[in-house]
Amino acid sequence: MTNDTNDHLERLRFLTSNYELLQGYPIAMAGLLFILEGISVTIWGHTALRLIYSWLFLPSLALLAITMKIAVRYHRQKFGSAKVSMEPRRVRALVLFAILYVVLIVLAGADFKNLKLALEPTVLNGGIILVLLGLLPSFPWRHYAVIGLLLAAIALLPALHVVAVQQFWHGWSFMAPGIAFLLCGAIDRLIFTRSLPSLPAEELHA
Repeated sequence: MTNDTNDHLERLRFLTSNYELLQGYPIAMAGLLFILEGISVTIWGHTALRLIYSWLFLPSLALLAITMKIAVRYHRQKFGSAKVSMEPRRVRALVLFAILYVVLIVLAGADFKNLKLALEPTVLNGGIILVLLGLLPSFPWRHYAVIGLLLAAIALLPALHVVAVQQFWHGWSFMAPGIAFLLCGAIDRLIFTRSLPSLPAEELHA
């Protein structure tokens, strides 16, 4: 009985402390946006690419913010909310993430040209972001690191002469990271929902 109680309390602490982090919606929505951009490039080619990086850029970010707000509101209406302030160690981890990311990008140069390898920069960038997020201490995103490594490996396929870089130009430079982000969000959501059944309803909606 004591073990069951301790296990229950541990699951409750995990769910409460990661309540916002395991929604899955933010990264999944970003993934969907990337996929839509990739499909647009596949259909309309470089015309779509120019639009994405010019006057469609800010509207895309606005659309992403609106859809995320709607999704988060739905999440809170269905499951309630948990008011937990971010722990100092998590704040430090995020600062460290930002510093490491900037250092890596500066050292690698624009589009990672300092690496002097044939690669797809957008896909590699997405992989690096996921790996760094997955390695953040005390965050529940270890699966991000695995998916990020796979994404980085895909970006390096041209360097291994498996595929040509040009093959990514037909939308896959957006769709590959988009699928990876969407998968991360789906796993977040799965972890969240699997933590729910053993918890009494009054504890979830308190």
